[in-house]
Amino acid sequence: MVPDEPPSAVDGWFCYATNMRIILVFIGLFIVVLLLVLLVEVWLAMRNRPPAYRNVSPNAEFGQSGPVMHYVVMGDSTAAGEGAPYEAGIAVGSARYLAAQYQVKLTNVGVSGAKTADVEGDQLAQAAALKPDLVLISVGANDVVGRRSPQAVEAGLRRITDRLVAANCKVKIVLTGSPNMGTITRFAQPLRTVAGLQTHHLNSRLYPWITASGYTLAPIARDTTAAFRDDPSLFGSDRFHPNARGYAVWLKTINPALNQALADQLSHCKE
Repeated sequence: MVPDEPPSAVDGWFCYATNMRIILVFIGLFIVVLLLVLLVEVWLAMRNRPPAYRNVSPNAEFGQSGPVMHYVVMGDSTAAGEGAPYEAGIAVGSARYLAAQYQVKLTNVGVSGAKTADVEGDQLAQAAALKPDLVLISVGANDVVGRRSPQAVEAGLRRITDRLVAANCKVKIVLTGSPNMGTITRFAQPLRTVAGLQTHHLNSRLYPWITASGYTLAPIARDTTAAFRDDPSLFGSDRFHPNARGYAVWLKTINPALNQALADQLSHCKE
């Protein structure tokens, strides 16, 4: 009997290459399936969304004593107050807070669904024309959902803040960054995890820029993630937007940031 010959180097390489092709095929199939699952989850989460929500009363006045303050709120559905009665949203809630020391003239230009580019294109001209004393910009969630690059979002916010400063160099500006989209109960896994990672990616770019630019950060993702993750009842009936209790949690971060901006934010005027 002739003993079996040991496999040659060519045979070994062929087996290795074949195994690697099989592994790569399985990896490719896994990625395709994962992407399909994510696309289906996005469609399921975002279908049947209502038309763009605008608050019913964009202009209001609060307070009867103290200096007059022209206060503008800009941004997406969270600025517009979707998910709760308008009076329970962050615009009115923060205006009432400020009214303890100021006569607040509030203008809210926020629109549901707005990305940073929409704030720049559709809201900025109206806001700048008012030459506000204080501005709250609550935007970023739809940039996360739309997978806008952090660099593009930062560039848009730079242009927005630059124009507000050009309109009134003494303006105080507070920005929230994106809320943590990884807490949204409407999103199934793994979409929720992906949204959370995308939120972190965006805010990691925005937070340092906001403070380095001399503006004030109201870090709602950093401060309220645990509350929303532990208590889904903070979301409204659409399981996407905060309800009145949820916005009250946000205001615990936003109101101190407004105070900080008024007290500590330096003038942007060039001497």
